[in-house]
Amino acid sequence: MTPFETYIIRFQRLLSRYRVVKLKVMGATIGSDVQIFRRPIVYHADNLSIGDKVSLNDNFWCNARGGVCIGDDTIIGPNVIIHSANHRYSEPGRLIREQGHTLREVDVGRNVWIGANVTILPGVHISDKVVIAAGAVVNKKIREPGIYAGVPAKKIKDL
Repeated sequence: MTPFETYIIRFQRLLSRYRVVKLKVMGATIGSDVQIFRRPIVYHADNLSIGDKVSLNDNFWCNARGGVCIGDDTIIGPNVIIHSANHRYSEPGRLIREQGHTLREVDVGRNVWIGANVTILPGVHISDKVVIAAGAVVNKKIREPGIYAGVPAKKIKDL
């Protein structure tokens, strides 16, 4: 490895530590050895809990208003979206934006790999030892280990 490559790696680690500290200052609970790559966006960080040895890749987007918990040893790919709040729309005579929100916690287990461009919707609970394929939309609880893919995400293989 060249001295320049070594410098870049050290600089990236420093930026990751800065992002971790920034989220902690915003109220998030974050474990040890967490890596946060470029351009994370987190709303309501005070309702976000991240375990040990978690990696959040580029462009992680999270609305933690209803609560989001990410378990230890989880890997989250680039451009992943996690929602824990959704607009209400049950009153046809009112504007949707005026109807408020429904809050539902999202819980991601331990040893989970969430691929690139995955969307996780409010109320989803993902068990331990799960792989979610790139581009999937998770709209229901995932209760057992395995590989899940598609829109909506369905189990395609055991682990």
